[in-house]
Amino acid sequence: MRLTTEERLQYIYAIKTARSDPRYSKKFYDLGYFHTVNFCKELHCKVSLLPWHRWFILQYENLLREIVPNITLVYWDWSMVMANPFNIDLWDDNDWSFGGNGDGVNNTVITGPFKEPEWKMVPGVGRFSNLQFKRKFNYTYPGLPSALHLAILLKLKPNEAQEFLDVLLGWHNNFHSKAFGFVSTMSDEYAVWAPEFFLHHAFLDKCWTDWQEQGYDYQFLPFFTDQTRHMYGTHYLPIDFVDTKYQQGNVCVTYERSKQEWIHKLLRNLTIDQLRDIRGLTFPPFESEQVRKLLTNHSTYVDVIAEFNRKYKLRNPITLDELDGTDRERGFRIHDLIEM
Repeated sequence: MRLTTEERLQYIYAIKTARSDPRYSKKFYDLGYFHTVNFCKELHCKVSLLPWHRWFILQYENLLREIVPNITLVYWDWSMVMANPFNIDLWDDNDWSFGGNGDGVNNTVITGPFKEPEWKMVPGVGRFSNLQFKRKFNYTYPGLPSALHLAILLKLKPNEAQEFLDVLLGWHNNFHSKAFGFVSTMSDEYAVWAPEFFLHHAFLDKCWTDWQEQGYDYQFLPFFTDQTRHMYGTHYLPIDFVDTKYQQGNVCVTYERSKQEWIHKLLRNLTIDQLRDIRGLTFPPFESEQVRKLLTNHSTYVDVIAEFNRKYKLRNPITLDELDGTDRERGFRIHDLIEM
């Protein structure tokens, strides 16, 4: 999040207003309700996850722009803090951050602008209106990939698209279920109601966009463009949302680079062999029982990701104890990257 304090306050104001103001809360409830009740249907299969959620986050951004016209959706580049993603000011207890970990027996969030009971996570008095906002940060092993791991994934070619999609989906699930803890709101079908849901999915969409921007064949995969069924609950086909510059409704989306874009750029300029020579933490495994409910074919993803981790494993893996400072946050030695 590369925002000023004023921009953060504005963004959080829009998030809270979407839930509390009757002029907008019905639209937000309908978005959240649809994602929740259809959680285990087509929304999270491989052919739908990326294009469908690209459509979905656009609907959410449009709603926020009704509240604050100049606002844009915000993403969180968790690949730069993968070893300890919760030790940053995003999770501080103030009005311009997202608050901290859950507390007590129920892991209810009681700090920051989204604390209970001052803030109501689900608007109205409908089916999910009594849900509590819960977090249980995984400080021990969040299970997230580093920017180094991401750079290796982005090196896959269009003819390796199925592998790319499987691994990215696995990392998506690790974020929901491992990083935020298995009892958190983010880990189950109610994830969409958590404010951080859209930080995550905007970054996931940016990762897909970064891969697509490597060329026509990356962008217009037959896997998406050949689909003839409308995406679930919409009047659109996947092909309508494969190009961020020409989305339906004459929408052009451009992602602002993160404040550590120079690191991403250096990584992208290396070959896979060079990337694998950088000393860093190993790829995160995908093995948790909890993420089964996010996937219709869990065992297939486990096998594909295990094979990807084996095939592209770092040649000089190190442990977290061998890293310090910002290297410890990023999960690899920046000196190795600069010396390449």
